[in-house]
Amino acid sequence: MRKKKLILGLVVLIAIIFILARGGSSPRPYRTVSELKTNAEDFYGKKVQVAGSVVSWMPENNVVIITDWEENLKVEMKENPPETLEEGKRIAATGILRRADGGPYLASASIEVGCKSEYREEKKE
Repeated sequence: MRKKKLILGLVVLIAIIFILARGGSSPRPYRTVSELKTNAEDFYGKKVQVAGSVVSWMPENNVVIITDWEENLKVEMKENPPETLEEGKRIAATGILRRADGGPYLASASIEVGCKSEYREEKKE
């Protein structure tokens, strides 16, 4: 009986360690602005990731408008924008999809600007 409890305890411990090592949940896939707006009812109140290009931004309000060239989405950043943020840049935003004035917007978002490959110096031959 004691041996069974020990084995059960080890199995539970290993499962907890595995879950914590993975960060607790699987990563969310990036959505396009159009996909998010088309299926907004499925995502309201949920944490989502969306990728798009910056159309405009208002640093005084920590608000950026992104697009996938079909739809636009307002993104309210929870922190000051990165210094590299500018119109035309590709960003990835992660936040909670909310509704205001009948339309969706991304609240409490954190953003990443561009990708690391954009910052690599081109190799000249």
